[in-house]
Amino acid sequence: HIQALIRRTYGFSEEEKIVTFGDITVNMTSRSVTKKGEPVALSLREFDLLAFLCEHKNQAMPKEKILTSVWGAFMTSEASTLTVHIRWLREKLEDDPADPKFIKTVYKVGYMLEVPEDA
Repeated sequence: HIQALIRRTYGFSEEEKIVTFGDITVNMTSRSVTKKGEPVALSLREFDLLAFLCEHKNQAMPKEKILTSVWGAFMTSEASTLTVHIRWLREKLEDDPADPKFIKTVYKVGYMLEVPEDA
């Protein structure tokens, strides 16, 4: 009953536990990521950050919201911690990390995982 309540409350269903964009597949259940069918090694925090962005795909998320959601309410690290983790994700997932196709910076707001609707 609790799982059903969580699914209804947060909009999760069994089918939604896999997010695909471009040649990247994120399996939220097994906490695994592949690019072009090859496993991508992510740290726990990198995966948590990617999962948060997946859950809010195509939405500009403020840096503060990302920090408190991924690092916790009592986060004491600087915003630079988030910047570094975003850079690491881009290096591991983007074909051209300097010109990201998916993990976008939203000027004066934060970040967004941009997933085309047909992806």
